[in-house]
Amino acid sequence: MPERARPSPWIAYPTAVLAVADGEIRKLVHDPSELFSRALQPAIWLILFGEVMARVRGLASDTGDYLAFLAPGVLA
Repeated sequence: MPERARPSPWIAYPTAVLAVADGEIRKLVHDPSELFSRALQPAIWLILFGEVMARVRGLASDTGDYLAFLAPGVLA
């Protein structure tokens, strides 16, 4: 039996992205309250890690605020 040819990455990648997006949209349509929790979770991470870890003496540095360092990564 001959092996099937792999699709081009230019076709396979967008197809995979659309499949994941479709699954996530279906989840949100099924349970709209999940949108609230997805919006709230980054704020919780910023409060927990940003404020708590900023007070840990071993992590202190002269380069700036830990929360300012953490926020772009959490919100991305």
